[in-house]
Parts: sequence; C-alpha cells; structure tokens
Amino acid sequence: DISGNRTVFKNGGKFGYMNIDGSVVISPVYESLGNFKFGIAAYSEQGKYGVIREDGERITPPEYRKIEILDNSCVKIYTDAKMYFYTDRYGNKIWEPKN
Repeated sequence: DISGNRTVFKNGGKFGYMNIDGSVVISPVYESLGNFKFGIAAYSEQGKYGVIREDGERITPPEYRKIEILDNSCVKIYTDAKMYFYTDRYGNKIWEPKN
C-alpha cells in the first residue's frame, strides 16, 4: 500500500518504508508498520505499539497495547484493555480519563 510517495516493504521478516524509486527511507526493523497519516504511523516491536514520524524518529516508545491515528491528527493510545489517553501528533499528552 502506498502512502504519499512511500510504500511499506518487508525484508528478513521486518517492515520498513521505501520511496517509490526503491530507496529505503526507514530501515526494516519493525514487526509491523502502518501507513502514514498526518505524518505519523503506528509501529510494533515485541508485540507492543508506538508511533513513528516519516523521518523515522520515534514519537512514542513501543510500550502500548494498541494505537489508533484518528482523522483529526490525534492519537488514541491504549495502555491496557480499558485504559487509554490521547496525544497530538507530536506525542504531547492532550487528554486522559479521570479516575
């Protein structure tokens, strides 16, 4: 699937991103790697999820159960089955439920 001028590729069982000309943009080091939306994508390592920028910089570490990149460029991050919080696309926490 092509996201902008990039596509996810798999090499040695790991995923990365390359330009449509074949040059590697993000090395294949991830168990999974989603399509970019608003300049960010979800990735996974060792069964946990995080968020990465188009240049390969990690916005959040791979320590979450699930990541959803929403249409308003916010990110919903699930810490466990019932708990979650929201960040902006830069990783700044913008909302979490009150106990």
